[in-house]
Amino acid sequence: MFLALFHNDKERNREIFKIAGDLCRSVYGISEIVTKEFGETAVLLGREPGLNPVWASNARGWFLVQGLPFDVRSDNPIVEPGELLTRFQENFIDLNQLEGAFSLVAWDDKEKKALVLGDQAGTLLTFYGHFRGCSYVSSASLLAQRRWVWASARQARGSSLVAAASPRRTRCSAE
Repeated sequence: MFLALFHNDKERNREIFKIAGDLCRSVYGISEIVTKEFGETAVLLGREPGLNPVWASNARGWFLVQGLPFDVRSDNPIVEPGELLTRFQENFIDLNQLEGAFSLVAWDDKEKKALVLGDQAGTLLTFYGHFRGCSYVSSASLLAQRRWVWASARQARGSSLVAAASPRRTRCSAE
């Protein structure tokens, strides 16, 4: 499972990830949790049997996929995450040709845009939204329950959470 945040308040990311990590451990029984930061974004990855999210990054952005996307137009239909990241950065429309059972998120730091994409059958669900100045994407419905996670973060801090102003807004699109 994963939770991706799109804003540049690192302290707030840590608070949200602590609560989300505790939730992953207690509700989902996930013991291995990894966090990654990249520019104005941060990602929490929870490793669970059979559904480990895969991360790829380069100097320009990152790509996260859970499940198995494949390209039926190719002689080798299994596509590596690094190749998918390059496709996204060159021509993100190309990713619309993927099939399989997957949920993916890609971030282009140069363009300041995100792509959220799920398989056509909706086998692996992807939840996304915007709350208090922070856009987010998750593969787990409980992590996407923004009011619970953000309210818990506010209680942990003892004050209200206010998003840091960002010079550019993140644009999320879903197919």
